[in-house]
Amino acid sequence: MSENVLQTLLAVHEQVQSGSLSSFAVVDVDLRKLGLANTALYDVAFRRVCMENVNAREVTCRDVRFEASRLRGINFTQGFLTGARIMNCEAHEIVFHSACVIGLQVFDTPMANVGFTNARLDNCTFQSSDLYGANFYSALLTHCRFTDPRMENAALNRSNFERAILIDVDLRGANLHGATFKNTLCIKVDFREANLVRANLEGATLVACDTTGAVT
Repeated sequence: MSENVLQTLLAVHEQVQSGSLSSFAVVDVDLRKLGLANTALYDVAFRRVCMENVNAREVTCRDVRFEASRLRGINFTQGFLTGARIMNCEAHEIVFHSACVIGLQVFDTPMANVGFTNARLDNCTFQSSDLYGANFYSALLTHCRFTDPRMENAALNRSNFERAILIDVDLRGANLHGATFKNTLCIKVDFREANLVRANLEGATLVACDTTGAVT
């Protein structure tokens, strides 16, 4: 990525006025007053920025990185994100309602109460990302992985997968205490050694899933 650096809100605003931002690094900027709705972001790195509650509805993100930033409450509703990376950020309550998310990689980033309702997630990795209370209602998850090498179990307690479809999803060892899988379709989901205590499985359909060692 080209290291063309933007370090003021005005400089970023001038670039996005055309509707796109490409091949820039945005560093040490408070972007809470920036609107990104319907904007295209290509090959952009956001480092140590504050983007709390930014409106990014219907944004297009390709190969965008967020590093050591405050992202609480960003609204990515109906956005399209491919190849995005979120690393060492604070990302509680982000909204991905009806978004298409492909190849997202999240590392060492708390994401409590994040919303993926009606979203499509494909080939996404959540590593050491606290997803307490995450809402996947009616979402489609394919080839996704939830892990936490440090804590040994991905935190998904009280998460909501009601009416979601999970295909080839790795939840091995995940903490799903109090999670909801009501009317959920799970195909080839790895539940081995998962904590399913007080999980709601009413009406759930499990096809070729592995629940070896799961605690219920």
